[in-house]
Amino acid sequence: MAREQSDKIIYKRFDLNVNSSEATVKETFDLDKTIIRITGIKFTADLESKLYYRGTAKVVLGGEEVFPDNYHCRILMAGLAVAPKDRYTPLDHPPGNFQVKVDYFDKNHSSEAFAPYVVHLYLRMETE
Repeated sequence: MAREQSDKIIYKRFDLNVNSSEATVKETFDLDKTIIRITGIKFTADLESKLYYRGTAKVVLGGEEVFPDNYHCRILMAGLAVAPKDRYTPLDHPPGNFQVKVDYFDKNHSSEAFAPYVVHLYLRMETE
C-alpha cells in the first residue's frame, strides 16, 4: 500500500565550514519535532568545485547511516540544467531521533587547490 504524502513540505539548510585542507568537519543538527519524513537530500557549497573534487561525507539521518564514510558528495549534487523539482536525491526516511549527523572530509585533489569554503546540506522534509 502506498504511503500518503503530506502537503506540508519544508526545506532546511545546514552549513559546515571547511577551514583547512584535509579537515574533517563533524556536525550534529537537530530537526524540528514536527518532521514525519525526510524525502530528499542534496549538497552544494559556496565554492562548488571544492565540494565536487575534494568532498566526501558520511550522513546519518535519525540515527541510521544513510550514506557511508567517504561517500562522494558529487553524487548528491545537481547542476542548473536539472529541473528544480529534480535537484534532490529522493529519500523516504523517518526522522528517528530527529538529528542529522554529518562527517565531512576534505581531501587533497590535484585539480583543485584548497581555499576555505562552506558546504551546504539541504534536506526536503514532510511535516505534520
